[in-house]
Amino acid sequence: MADKEEPADDAGKEEPADDKPADEEKKDEEEDSSPSDLVDKANEAAERLETATKELNKSLARQEKLAVETTLGGTTNAGQPANKETDEEYADKVAKGEANPLEDDGFKTQ
Repeated sequence: MADKEEPADDAGKEEPADDKPADEEKKDEEEDSSPSDLVDKANEAAERLETATKELNKSLARQEKLAVETTLGGTTNAGQPANKETDEEYADKVAKGEANPLEDDGFKTQ
């Protein structure tokens, strides 16, 4: 019988992704960034914050204006038909006995 090759068991072994340890990588990154780069990045971040703040203030002003208009505007039945009964319709109900004018006015009947 031929020699059987055993499969390599690499499941438990980890190969380093880089020759440098993580601590040295952090030191290299810190050395690469100069103070002027950090200042530039901070200025860019500040500009983004200022722009976002301006947009938020505009949005807030619109929301406040809308809230005031809604509060002071009251309510309407826009787009909804009015359910008012005409005099002729009420007279027809009284004639048919469906409505009692005395009860409608708040008087008690027997």
